[in-house]
Amino acid sequence: MKYVGIFALVIAAWVLQLVLSTFQYRRYYSRLKELRKEGARTAVGMVGSNWKTKAFGVLVVDDDDVIVRAEKLSGWTVFANLKPVEGVTGLPIQALDAEEPVAGVRKRIWRALQAAKTYLEEEETRKKDAASPETEAT
Repeated sequence: MKYVGIFALVIAAWVLQLVLSTFQYRRYYSRLKELRKEGARTAVGMVGSNWKTKAFGVLVVDDDDVIVRAEKLSGWTVFANLKPVEGVTGLPIQALDAEEPVAGVRKRIWRALQAAKTYLEEEETRKKDAASPETEAT
């Protein structure tokens, strides 16, 4: 009977984690939806792995490749929220090519924002390749 109580406790903890994760998922995607309205393009970058902590950065860029908004996923586990990254808004997207972050930005967040920039560049390349007419060999 003792093991039934432990098993029930494990199941209850798993269900609680599932519910809290669902709330985080909804908060995150509703915030992304708001951010997409602020600029022409939006991308999310991530650094880290399953063995190291992950850092997420969100970039919103206008048509002139100026960063309209930069946010990071910050907080403890399922209670994490997107929060602004100070000092990045208003910079040209090419500023993210710098190895060292701007003042006040942690290196991991800087690398996550660089990953988002890379995604935006790859997406732009894919669009150009899809739009260019294919030359046929004769």
